[in-house]
Amino acid sequence: MAASHTATILILLPLCIVGGQYTNRNAGLTEIPDDIPMNVTWIDLSHNLITTLGSNSFSNFADLTTLRLSNNSISIIHDDAFERVYKLRSLLLDDNQLEYFPNLRNMSALSDLNLNGNRIGIIPDDALDRLNLSRDNTFFYLRLSRNELEELPNVQGISFYTFYAYDNNLDLGESELEGVSVHFIDISKNKISDLSPILEMSLKNTLTVNNNPLGNLSSADLYNLVQSQPDLSYLCLDSCNLTTMPDIRMLKKEFYRTFRLSALNNPWVCDCRISWMGNTNFTTDYIAIEKYATFKCAAPSRHAGKLLHEIPLEDYCPGRFESIVSGSDAHFYAVQRRKWNVATLEQEREYKAALDRRLAPLMRKLDDETVSCLNLGCTIVQLMRMQLKVCVLK
Repeated sequence: MAASHTATILILLPLCIVGGQYTNRNAGLTEIPDDIPMNVTWIDLSHNLITTLGSNSFSNFADLTTLRLSNNSISIIHDDAFERVYKLRSLLLDDNQLEYFPNLRNMSALSDLNLNGNRIGIIPDDALDRLNLSRDNTFFYLRLSRNELEELPNVQGISFYTFYAYDNNLDLGESELEGVSVHFIDISKNKISDLSPILEMSLKNTLTVNNNPLGNLSSADLYNLVQSQPDLSYLCLDSCNLTTMPDIRMLKKEFYRTFRLSALNNPWVCDCRISWMGNTNFTTDYIAIEKYATFKCAAPSRHAGKLLHEIPLEDYCPGRFESIVSGSDAHFYAVQRRKWNVATLEQEREYKAALDRRLAPLMRKLDDETVSCLNLGCTIVQLMRMQLKVCVLK
């Protein structure tokens, strides 16, 4: 008797409605379907061919909390498309063809807005104000990367968890960032040449500014940046055309938390100002310099092409150490550093507080040349250990 076989053919449909979630991805949709149940909390229409969101497209979904419209061809959004979606927490409009920031109003529950990968060039000053975000919303995710932005939107007073705006045409310029709090900010691959507006922010964890033209920043500029952000624990400055980096060990040692610095692919000028990086101890200095062994010198000519870690410390500053810094503040700095060398932990804190008060006005006006001696002062302990002459401050 011949055996009989029954073949079961499964037809996988993109449409799925389960437990208040409506998913209809990769279905070739060109408009919002009309079979979405009113009581859904989740709608996913990603990877379709939708071009327009008409008036009140989602207004009937009073319980909607998540709306995913990623990877469509949306270029037009009616002003009332998201009217009355008061419970919406996550709105994903990434990888579409939007040229304008959508009119989003009264979305106090919104905590995740993704507009990555569009063509947005300008964001109205009141765009985020219209959201009427709840003051209790301290974990707002805003993603504006891979657009054509030349200026940051008005974000004053907003607390972000993540704020991503990499790969735009941004120049911070006169950006008003006072009172802005953010845990993770990424503004890489832009046209940013000045980081001073960031001093007004409150950075809680990570600042990433890779691939920006920061070559004109002085040691003082970088020192002020780190000093202004006591909670900053990770600073990424890869491929920024930097030539120097101030000694920031004492700034972070005071807070007794690990600080990570990434500064790969920069054309370093290997002189006294950056010699401290080769003598940094992760355990005692609370600083980890990522992939320091790959750092190369671009200048001076005697060190060009060499790896920083292969240059003996004394070769960074051959001969006498001199400085053009003058006045009582420089003398005060040198005296305090000698005292730090023998001070107890409590004494060190007292000296550091006094030093900060005296040096703050000086550091703000120092140029790159004069700040080099202050950075030498930060390495006086290591220089004394090597029995080299201490920086002469006149």
